Amino acid sequence: AKVAPVPTSGVGASVFNICKAALGAGVLSLPYGVAQLGDTRAVLWPASAIVVVFGAMSAYSFSLTVRMCAANDASSLGSAWEKSIGRRSARIVPASLALLCLGVCIAYGIIMGDTFS
Repeated sequence: AKVAPVPTSGVGASVFNICKAALGAGVLSLPYGVAQLGDTRAVLWPASAIVVVFGAMSAYSFSLTVRMCAANDASSLGSAWEKSIGRRSARIVPASLALLCLGVCIAYGIIMGDTFS
């Protein structure tokens, strides 16, 4: 019997899917949040400032992660943690990422429930 090749996904497709998932929640929640602040145009300036500040914080934390991985010659945050902090506490990183994913799923479910109810 001939075995069919397993399709694989490239880095570009993976990045596109992650961006699509992250932008989907933002597209749903940002307009609603701004609308809850008020009906005037003056609300756009504080809302835009908040988006820029949180974007800068995200970019800075990502650059710290990259620098930590480069300094420890690691390919992931978990391996960088293990090399710099120790092996005993290396399970903290995957556990916290799993909790983050769970929290995002719950928040996304709440947003979808509020949007369509």
